[in-house]
Amino acid sequence: MSLFSRRLRAMSLALIVMVVLAGMPLYAQRSQEGFVSTENAGTAVAAAPFEEVAEWSDKMPELSSEQQAQLDFNIDRVNLPGPARDLDSAEASDGLQLDVAPAADSETTLAEAANADKAPLAPGDAQLYRNVAFGGTIPSGNKSNVLEPSLGVGGKYAFYSGNWFAARSVNGGSSWSYVNSYTNMSDFCCDQIVQYDKARDMFLWLRQGVANGSGVNRFRLSVSTNGAASFCAYDFYPTNTNAGWTNQWWDYPHIQLGADYAYIAYNMFNANSSWTRTVMLRLPLDALRSCSGFSYNYLSSTSWFTFVPVQGADHVMYFASNNPTSSPYNRISIWRWPENSTSTYQVINSVAAWTYGSNHQCGSSSGNWMGRSSDRLLAGARYELHHANLNVNGRKILGWWWNAQQGGNFTQPYIDGYAVYEDTMTQVSGSQGRPYIWSSSYCYGYPSVAANARGDLGIVMDYAQSSDSWKSRVGYIIADDFTNAPPGFSLHGVISSSARPSDNKWGDYNTVRVFQPGQNNWVAGAHYIPGSTNCSVCSAPVYFAFGRSRDYYNWSRWAGY
Repeated sequence: MSLFSRRLRAMSLALIVMVVLAGMPLYAQRSQEGFVSTENAGTAVAAAPFEEVAEWSDKMPELSSEQQAQLDFNIDRVNLPGPARDLDSAEASDGLQLDVAPAADSETTLAEAANADKAPLAPGDAQLYRNVAFGGTIPSGNKSNVLEPSLGVGGKYAFYSGNWFAARSVNGGSSWSYVNSYTNMSDFCCDQIVQYDKARDMFLWLRQGVANGSGVNRFRLSVSTNGAASFCAYDFYPTNTNAGWTNQWWDYPHIQLGADYAYIAYNMFNANSSWTRTVMLRLPLDALRSCSGFSYNYLSSTSWFTFVPVQGADHVMYFASNNPTSSPYNRISIWRWPENSTSTYQVINSVAAWTYGSNHQCGSSSGNWMGRSSDRLLAGARYELHHANLNVNGRKILGWWWNAQQGGNFTQPYIDGYAVYEDTMTQVSGSQGRPYIWSSSYCYGYPSVAANARGDLGIVMDYAQSSDSWKSRVGYIIADDFTNAPPGFSLHGVISSSARPSDNKWGDYNTVRVFQPGQNNWVAGAHYIPGSTNCSVCSAPVYFAFGRSRDYYNWSRWAGY
């Protein structure tokens, strides 16, 4: 390494501080030891919203045969893959590093957890506060094995969406009422996401539309300030954001919140279903709360596929991609977007390579619930490490997780991970820098991750084992001051499927959120198959709340117990 390079490395952090203070844009790319800009940014305007009336009912309205046909037709035309990796290229040397052997004692193990709401427990015992499987009230035509459950919770109010329904509870999830997601949106398809902003007591509900014959769709963002009883709604078409994005459509959304902005990530495709770019939109939360028009910022990239923002951001949002469009492919790009700036700061780090691809095989090829999975990022969180030899008081960690297929040193599909220190953007030392969830006996997939007010991690995922014929189960993990520095993690079961998906479809995601306003517990949405016969449109949603026994009252006093 040259003297200049060594000096530049040593001065990187100081340069970052100096440039930020000067209000100038900074782009850091560690792999080239320089600062480079690779993204396109801009500003757009959202018009004032319109009123949207939600007609809630104790019984889910059944979809018409035309609506069901539209949904069945389009479910395989969303969550599309990006550019294929050219693993035969001369530059793809990372293929030699695939599946680095897992560290000793890093295997995730199944633990027993007390599930009774008021059982006499030790303060550090993991506890399932509430577990409600409410799919029996949803007609079969409103269900999909690609359920994509999402939720937001504010005290006793819970709002839950999935393919293809939306549900609301006013008693902490004990009972539910329903609305047709097609209401006022005849082109609705799928990919719903719900968020709750505690600071503004506000629900956000995103629904994605079907691309028309010209290859154009919209997404609708509905806002409620009365516990999801009614909404104001905004429609976003690609050309609303950038006039040059003609004949293109949004796909595969993510939403996370900062202190003052909502961050919405999307992949974009053209009329031929070829990927064109990945986009991050930044919308002002105060304007959404007041149901007014606003201007907003956006960032787009043609070099990285799928952005995933972290849960738990404050006045700076971080988002990442592990899917570069050129080799080497064992890289992750992390963007830092301060809320008081229109500039983003990018760091590109090398990561341990994995077996790339979408050939996830959990048990038999028939009824394989990981058959639809890919290895793009799925979840991100901002959290803390509590283990004595790693904890630095107040020092934050940024982590991302994704599905990885079996191969090399991993005999089953697993959840891979990557974690950096927030202040330096360098990988956390030891196995905590790769917080994967794996086992030689279990499949793991579809993680969702959130950190509570203490910085503790709550992780929700699906898993399966051969002794139960590889039927999917739902489980959760808590990583906090009662655990050693994971991995390995201790997994607690929530609910088990009685059959497998005959169409080899599942996901595309689960969702966990920090319970508000308690802030030290978690609530989650997932799905399972209650019937005993393998089936294609039969999965049912489950809503559950969990945490440590010490924090039970912190949940029950707000949840309308």
